[in-house]
Amino acid sequence: MRIMPMCFFVYVLMMTDKNSLSFAGIMGIKQDANLTPGEFSWLGSIVYQLFMRRFSLVKYFSGMTLFWGMIVALNAVCHSFAGLAVVWFLLGFPEVSAAPAVIYILGS
Repeated sequence: MRIMPMCFFVYVLMMTDKNSLSFAGIMGIKQDANLTPGEFSWLGSIVYQLFMRRFSLVKYFSGMTLFWGMIVALNAVCHSFAGLAVVWFLLGFPEVSAAPAVIYILGS
C-alpha cells in the first residue's frame, strides 16, 4: 500500500516535466537558445525506451527516478540547441519508461 503514493508522486512529477518544454517555449526558451521551430519540435520528440527487461523493476524504476532528477537539473545550464537536445534525449529514458513501470508495479 505504501508504493501507491510514491508511484503516483513520481509519475505526476515526470508528466509535469514532460509538459515543461511547452511552457518553456511560451516563456522564451526558443529565443534564449536560438532555436528554430524545427529544432524546438524535435526536442519534444526525443524519447527512448531501453533496459526495462534487463534489470529488476525495482532497481530500474528507482534508478530512472534518480537519473531523471539529475537530468532535469541540467536544464538550467543549457544555452543552445545542442545542449537542450542532449538533455531532452536523456530525459526520454526515464520518462518513456515511467508509465509502463508504474502499470507493471501496480498490476503485480
